[in-house]
Amino acid sequence: MEEFLKKVAFLGLGTVTATKEKIEQGIERLVKRGEISAAQGKKLAAKLLSDADRTRKEIAKKIDEGVREGLIKAGVVRMKEIDALKRRIERLERKLAAHETKPAHTAKKKTVSKKKTAPNKTASSKKR
Repeated sequence: MEEFLKKVAFLGLGTVTATKEKIEQGIERLVKRGEISAAQGKKLAAKLLSDADRTRKEIAKKIDEGVREGLIKAGVVRMKEIDALKRRIERLERKLAAHETKPAHTAKKKTVSKKKTAPNKTASSKKR
């Protein structure tokens, strides 16, 4: 029994990186050698696969958190922030385009009327 537990422990340690196929192959070897029954093998395989999946998810979560924190510290902008800015720019461009296509108020131009005046008298013309 002690030998069986050692084998299960070693098999369990490899489940973090093992594929379903590798786990099943390991269990099959134990069953063929008569160290465990087929029913025990199925139960063990299900447990190891479940543990492996849970462990993979935990590791992936920690990696994601670490990467996210590193990107924040580095000042890297995330795609969802870039997408939000793109949407905002598009809205502003639509508003600007709508504003530019509206007819401008037709304000009457002020015209400066030039009155005809007599030519300026210069000092030489005053002397006459």
